[in-house]
Amino acid sequence: MIDTAEIIRVFGVLQATPEATQNVQEATIDKRLLDSELQTYLETREEIIETLKEQLSEAKEREVWLRQQLERAQAVLTDQRAPSPRPWWRFWG
Repeated sequence: MIDTAEIIRVFGVLQATPEATQNVQEATIDKRLLDSELQTYLETREEIIETLKEQLSEAKEREVWLRQQLERAQAVLTDQRAPSPRPWWRFWG
């Protein structure tokens, strides 16, 4: 370990330059802009997800309705005739 007092003795006291201060301020501004952009991006994604969930729900409802229609159509198309009587010559089953 190196003692802090030794670092100060060798290199001197660390002082912030105007450039360093400006860089920190710019970085803070950039971070705020980035946070704002990210927040907007996340809100947009949430809206898209909600829209897709609604569409999926509607599609499932539509599928259920279509299946019911198909079952009704198949019920109408099934053979509704009465079974034919057994032939007179057939004594078994």
